[in-house]
Order: sequence, then C-alpha cells, then structure tokens
Amino acid sequence: MGGLRQLVGLTDVEVDRRGQFVSATVHIIADVTASGAVQDIHGDRVEYITSSFYSCHIAAPLIIDLTDGAPSGLNADTGEAEASPSEEYFHESEDAFEACIAAISTVPGLANFEWTDAYDDTRETSRIVNGEEVTVHISDIPYGEWEMYVTVADKTSSSIRCEQDVSRLTWDEGEVFSFEPTWHLSADAGSEPDNPSWYLAAFMATALYLSHE
Repeated sequence: MGGLRQLVGLTDVEVDRRGQFVSATVHIIADVTASGAVQDIHGDRVEYITSSFYSCHIAAPLIIDLTDGAPSGLNADTGEAEASPSEEYFHESEDAFEACIAAISTVPGLANFEWTDAYDDTRETSRIVNGEEVTVHISDIPYGEWEMYVTVADKTSSSIRCEQDVSRLTWDEGEVFSFEPTWHLSADAGSEPDNPSWYLAAFMATALYLSHE
C-alpha cells in the first residue's frame, strides 16, 4: 500500500473468548501499487509492469489479540486483502446510492445501516453513534440525480453528487442507449479520500472515532 491510508470501519466482528482474540474485516482507503508480469498471447514475450491506483478500498482480515479481555495486539493479513479501485460510474443512480450506504454500514455503530425510506422521498435519517447524533441528508429520491452529505454533531461533510453523464449516451434513430455506465458519482473538489462512494463513510469514521479536536 502507498501513501494515503485512512481507516474507515470494521465488519464481520467475532469474539473468540476461549482463544482470546477478536476476528474482523478492516476497511481502509489507501493508495496501492501493484507489480507483475504480463505475457503476450503467444507466450513469447513477458513484460514486467508496475501500476498505481489511488484511494482504493482495501478489505483485509484482522486479528486483535486479547489479554484479560483487553486488546493487546493486532495483525492485518494484507496477503489476504482485497483491493477495489475507486468506483465513479454506475449503471443506475440507485446503484451509486446503495454503494454509499454499503460503505457507511462498515462504520462501527452503523452496522447493517439501511435507508429504504429514501426511496419514499424521506430526505434525512439520524442515528446516535458513540454518543453523537449522525444524520445523512439527500437532496432527492435516488432514482435520478441527487446530492448527499452527512452531519456528525456540529461537523458537516462536503457533498457527493450523482449525475448522468450524457456524453456516454448514444442516440440512434430516436433510440437512446449506452454500452457503458452513465451515472457519475463525484465529491466536492478537495474532498479526501478521493473515492466518492467511500468519502462519507470515511468522514463519519474520522468525526466519530479518529478526530482529536
């Protein structure tokens, strides 16, 4: 993993009291550098390449050792980690919405977070997490274009927005179609991490657990 590293959440948490450890999946946003060999279709030529991917979502197995019930050490198995590059285009706007909600549900205290009422024109939903009120706001029903942001106590995130990229649409004899995803998810300029579907979750995790202000 490269420069940027931001802890977002934990899922699949299980406590083994006999073995004195906790197993979980840790979710991190990080820059990733991958190296490998590429062989041509004839098997005659091998090229070694290195590629960099920015603000990837990393899901890795995590073991937290316990001593007398308290954490005493941890180990993330990066060899078994799964990395997904930042996803910005979706086939449907609701797919982008659900990706953001899935990311939010990895934040401790928001496991299994769902917001089905958003499809019924409910514009905000609130939870109490770690003693703070967390509210998710959306501008419109997530079947078309929408914007979303969150507030944690007195802290407010930047907005992410889902808009259709009409340059990806094709018109032919009155019919409109596309061979690639057209719904573009983006965040305000300068928002970190630069991964729009994980930005709100990262903001919430930082405001709830990692901020020392």
